[in-house]
Amino acid sequence: MIPSPSPTSRAKNAQTVLALLPAAVRHRVEELLAAVNQALGRHLVSVVVYGSAVRGGFTHRSDVDLILVIDDDDALLLRRLADPLAIGRAAARIDCLILKDSEIPRAADVFPILYDDVRACHTVLFGGDPFAELVVHTEHRRLRVEQELRDARIRLRRLVVDTAVDDVGLSVGVDHLLKQIRAPLASLLRLHDIVTPDDLITVLDVIGKRLQVDTIPLTQKAASSLPAAIALGTVLDAAIDDVDELDTSRTVT
Repeated sequence: MIPSPSPTSRAKNAQTVLALLPAAVRHRVEELLAAVNQALGRHLVSVVVYGSAVRGGFTHRSDVDLILVIDDDDALLLRRLADPLAIGRAAARIDCLILKDSEIPRAADVFPILYDDVRACHTVLFGGDPFAELVVHTEHRRLRVEQELRDARIRLRRLVVDTAVDDVGLSVGVDHLLKQIRAPLASLLRLHDIVTPDDLITVLDVIGKRLQVDTIPLTQKAASSLPAAIALGTVLDAAIDDVDELDTSRTVT
């Protein structure tokens, strides 16, 4: 058995998390919670915030990532969320994932990295913790990690081609890919019994030491973004080889 991070090991008090957000964003989140509660009533099971708002690194360009857990997805009920979610998105970049409570445990096989990410660092703003008893199997995690890393490697090749005379575009593309592979790399570390703070800089540092590859070009601004792209390719190649060779006979809870 590989110890999975406790669902509350990185969780923070709801008021603490909200207090760390800019006042205008915090006000919009509180407004949204009240509006959603009024719209759904007894059908709202819980509201969870995850991502940079809890993990750290939140900026004015960050989304506030919320999960709304409901017990009924009737179309007329969902339509009640249209105005609150549209206002929250436009006013404060609040992005809401809507899940049905009964589907969460059944979807752990196809969303292992998302569930890893939420379980590792989250806060319950309303209701109970829908991820507290979740079971994620090692093979489901391993396959998803490999798929996402291979997909990033394929897209990196095309990015290098398409930005041959656009260094700014290459830099933006590399930054985008780095944000996308943070969670799969963190899940890869958990497959090796390594649980670490899952901010991007820490994950890159730990994965670099684990795979014995240089990640410094990915964490420091270079005169050209080509070194960063080359370094990213090296990290992805090493990580793909690593996850491909893993023993998949274990189960994680």
